[in-house]
Amino acid sequence: MEKNIEKITNHLSFLGYQIEKLQMPSGNDKAWYVARHSKNHNIILIEITPAVTMLRVGLKTGKTLSNEMIIYVNTANKALTMNKVYFEISEGNVDVQFEACYSGEYAKEVFGEFYEMFQNDIRLFYGMENFNKIWID
Repeated sequence: MEKNIEKITNHLSFLGYQIEKLQMPSGNDKAWYVARHSKNHNIILIEITPAVTMLRVGLKTGKTLSNEMIIYVNTANKALTMNKVYFEISEGNVDVQFEACYSGEYAKEVFGEFYEMFQNDIRLFYGMENFNKIWID
């Protein structure tokens, strides 16, 4: 039986993503992939269980943490449908992470809707008030 993650990577490949399986340290039996696209965000796919796959997209900001960022992320988490957003501090800069899990048996139409909602949430995050001022400028 094919695992969900294999079916999902095939689906993303059909959408134009270049799929690469990441090499994990020995003893780690979970599959990790990166899906790269020339126009869309790159996606990290992580097999949580054979029936649960996490999709993760990161945004590197090059900015230091501010109170406005914390408020923005908390507001976004209340508004987003599919993703949960959080940030990590890497070398003093804020990296924003979007994560959502696809679970249950893979179905083309269901995953297609999931993927669209996943992408719509990211666009919503970018479109919220003061995005450029807080995250880019």
